[in-house]
Amino acid sequence: MFLFCFVGPHIYITNQTYLVITNVNQVLAHPSAQDWLGTDPTGYDTVGRLMVGGATALEIALLAAGIATVFGVFFGRSPVTPAARWTRS
Repeated sequence: MFLFCFVGPHIYITNQTYLVITNVNQVLAHPSAQDWLGTDPTGYDTVGRLMVGGATALEIALLAAGIATVFGVFFGRSPVTPAARWTRS
């Protein structure tokens, strides 16, 4: 999934990966050598859209996992810290 989303756009070059260009001649085109999964109702290449959408989803998931890890470590360790201070005196 990581390779498909982050490396894929560099290998599978399409003019619609990052640009918003509507091609009315390619609306709902069938799969071909140029458009591997065809196009959507607005003429966008489906594979290019999957790559960009997957990259966005992975970035959000990694950010959420990082935030959850920071909060989990902080709140998981916080009940232990005050108890250790009181027992040392």
